[in-house]
Amino acid sequence: MAFRDLKSHRYGQAMEDSLTRRGERLQILLLLNTLASFASWLAGLGCEATGSAQWLSPRSSTRKLYSTLRVGREALVRRWPMEPVSRWLERLRTLPDTVREQMTLVL
Repeated sequence: MAFRDLKSHRYGQAMEDSLTRRGERLQILLLLNTLASFASWLAGLGCEATGSAQWLSPRSSTRKLYSTLRVGREALVRRWPMEPVSRWLERLRTLPDTVREQMTLVL
């Protein structure tokens, strides 16, 4: 995530609304933001796998209009019927190697 994504009220996470300057508190807020993004990503994967992401598209299109995170966030906000969490966990256990490489943090 870029700095602008964290600060923007409209398009980001609005971290400046926390009104904190303490490093420990900001680390906790960033951790919560990361967990929320991960949940949105999982929900987005579930929606794309089941085809319910098509409801966001205003017209039938061959290209992907919204990111997986955006689809997941909309699904969680709208409480779309999704797969059971057990299927999400099973899908996580059987991820392709390319996706696992994207998820690993290299220090």
